[in-house]
Amino acid sequence: MMPDSMKPTIHLTSKDLPEIKNWKVGESYDLIISVKQTGLNEGQNGMMMASFEIQSVMSAEKDPMDLEEINNIEDHSEFMVQAGEYREKHQK
Repeated sequence: MMPDSMKPTIHLTSKDLPEIKNWKVGESYDLIISVKQTGLNEGQNGMMMASFEIQSVMSAEKDPMDLEEINNIEDHSEFMVQAGEYREKHQK
């Protein structure tokens, strides 16, 4: 397991992910995130470091599809359309 000081972090607003309004600090949550890689650099000791732009994010707890099914989708744009439609229907 990676030390806490080395774990990557993301910052989201309730506009990005409305569910955070009901979540509690210290709890763990599963997210489905679609990203676009925007950079790749070689860091210390030859370790590669990548930069990503978040394209979309949603709670896996409200996911209309099984995670295994999502992982098997070759064209993730199909999933993103389904996730967007699901969010529109179920947002408070």
